[in-house]
Amino acid sequence: MSRQSVDAVPVEPVIVPWPAPSERRAWHEGLPFVAGALLAAALAAPKSRLAAGVLAAAGLGCAAFFRDPERETPREPDSVFAASDGVVLSVQRVDEPWWIQGPADRIAVFLAVTDVHVNRFPTDGTLHAIKKIRGKYAPAFMYAENNTRDMLALETPRGPITVAQISGVLARRSVQWHGTGDTFLAGDRLGMIKFGSRTDVYLPAGRAEILVSKGDRVLGGMTRIARFLK
Repeated sequence: MSRQSVDAVPVEPVIVPWPAPSERRAWHEGLPFVAGALLAAALAAPKSRLAAGVLAAAGLGCAAFFRDPERETPREPDSVFAASDGVVLSVQRVDEPWWIQGPADRIAVFLAVTDVHVNRFPTDGTLHAIKKIRGKYAPAFMYAENNTRDMLALETPRGPITVAQISGVLARRSVQWHGTGDTFLAGDRLGMIKFGSRTDVYLPAGRAEILVSKGDRVLGGMTRIARFLK
């Protein structure tokens, strides 16, 4: 084959499709932040080593923030597992008028910026609905009842459960990697809150024994926060 004929052979570009929401992981969410910071560091390097160093450190910090460790959740139908890593802010009896439509036991967990921010489903079930509520961006470790949040209605073998992804000062957006009608197992990845905040789990009041208290540290998909009563 001549040089001319070789050059004439068309080369099809390799296109890697961006994964559908159900196939995404935390690194897909973090890639724009990490790549942007590292690119900015490379562009700043000729002019300022200090600025380049700060931007590179920010990129590496973002990479750490969007980490997504593999976890194996025990198969225990009666158990409710933490929906996120973090520290238990409160365990309270509240009213949940949207999905549970009545009294509920709420376990609120605060995620520091250093925590893994992947959210996980607390039990087996089906995602029935997602409701996005716009509000404030107050510090999530304080009073955050009026903050922006995404509410997820879960149908489970033990009744309705609500999960709330609550934004804070740094957290401005929650993402879900499942759509309504999707089924899931306890510990499956639900989505994440970008840059901190709080995840609340609501259980029908009196239907489960609460196993955690204020100040306890929990791991998403690993720590049992409640056990349904027989």
